[in-house]
Amino acid sequence: MRVIVVGAGTGGATFAGRLAKEGQHEVVLVEAGPDFGPFDGHGWPFEMLDSRRIPTTYDWGLENQDPGSDRSYKLERAKIMGGCSAHNGCAAVRGIRSDFEKWSKAGGADFWNPDEFLEDFAAVDEALNVRTLPFEEFSPYQQDFYHAAIAAGLPHSNNINDIDEGIGVSICPMNKKGGIRWNAAFGFVDPVRGQDNFSIEANFEVTELLMDGRRVTGVRGFKMGEAHKLSGDMVVLASGAYGSPMLMLRSGIGDPATLKEAGIELRHDLPGVGRNLQDHPAVVLNYQAKGQLIGRTQAHEKLRLNYDEGTIVKVRSPFARDLFDMHIFSVGGRTPDLANWYWQVYVALLTPLSRGQVRPVRKDGSLHFAIEHSHVTDLERMDVQALTWGVEEARRITSFAPFATELEERTPGIGTKGQAIQDWIQIEHQHYYHPASTCSIGRDPSAGAVVDVYGRVHGLEGLMVADASIMPYVTIANTNIPTAALAHRLARNFDAILGMNRA
Repeated sequence: MRVIVVGAGTGGATFAGRLAKEGQHEVVLVEAGPDFGPFDGHGWPFEMLDSRRIPTTYDWGLENQDPGSDRSYKLERAKIMGGCSAHNGCAAVRGIRSDFEKWSKAGGADFWNPDEFLEDFAAVDEALNVRTLPFEEFSPYQQDFYHAAIAAGLPHSNNINDIDEGIGVSICPMNKKGGIRWNAAFGFVDPVRGQDNFSIEANFEVTELLMDGRRVTGVRGFKMGEAHKLSGDMVVLASGAYGSPMLMLRSGIGDPATLKEAGIELRHDLPGVGRNLQDHPAVVLNYQAKGQLIGRTQAHEKLRLNYDEGTIVKVRSPFARDLFDMHIFSVGGRTPDLANWYWQVYVALLTPLSRGQVRPVRKDGSLHFAIEHSHVTDLERMDVQALTWGVEEARRITSFAPFATELEERTPGIGTKGQAIQDWIQIEHQHYYHPASTCSIGRDPSAGAVVDVYGRVHGLEGLMVADASIMPYVTIANTNIPTAALAHRLARNFDAILGMNRA
């Protein structure tokens, strides 16, 4: 069987590498961006390897703009082999038990059983060199935030990746190797490069799925500006929570009314495509150093690498429905131009009620896509209330030494309280780099399900999805490692899935 995997990001690189490793199928991995070869080939740009900070090169240039708002903000997604695992902050966090129980419940089968799923997480951790760095390797800023959280009465997290652990303060495990961001291409693609059953089609931007009735037979698009197509027995979409629904919608798979409005011919009625968009809404508190922090950081730089990220605090607001519902974490160090300094504390809600969408729109005769997260728009206003609580909890933590002796809040400013904080959140919220759920697992396509519990697209043959878009609920954690584990589980069960009857 020839399997075409569209997208070489976290999900696609993991799925393709794991499936090719078995040697039973021909696997073609398609990537819209460049492939710089194996890590050992020394062809990768330095900024994509440097795990100290998030690079901005090789980006898709996407933006979020919600309906009725003139505010837009960037949605950083990497257009490169390895995808977002090649430009992220390297937080290697798994999620909690209820995440995966909810996925199984939504799909009506125990495929995502958390205890069995741990096998896939372990395989991903090994391939991506996930490890917890010694505390002293982290910057003075990360250490100060950690000590302030402990002083505030929050418990030390023995293992942030214990799927049954609740609140706590953790030095986050990371997918790094000697300071290098160890992305999914290094972990899963490099081991199968050179195998007869594996090939890569880089710089090939797929624009349409080829279909014969209800069967998907391949893909077509443009490679280095030239028309290009591939035929296969199975197409596996792994273009992410934005890209996978965009490709289906372009191909006429989606809600009939939405497609008609955008001038796209309907090929398959599947109303959930592009809907149920979730991410973790976040707000950022900015600080100014007032003590010895900069001097301490400069001294630390002479001995070790200074990572921008490192400490995560898991907290539980009064609105929580699970073990915890929020991340409060510190990000700081030198600005990208290395000329100045920045110090931030993020507050991110991990269990949002608000939902958004990715939808096609016709502008000036051309097809475009609107990405509308619609954060903090739930009718109950629970999301903004939870974030308001989170801001005050962040302030409580940062009121303790050593953080309080080294930094002072600049924005939103200590005088901003009460309703003014809610107004600030409404205006200044942003994403947490974790889009998911636009091709959700479920049993009933009429109720918004796009794939079944095994990632097979409802009503079509020859089409699966293996990325964060199939999560019916975004994980209560960063999504990179869960996405890799999800793709790994689908790939290692691929032959069994092919033989299963559809519901």
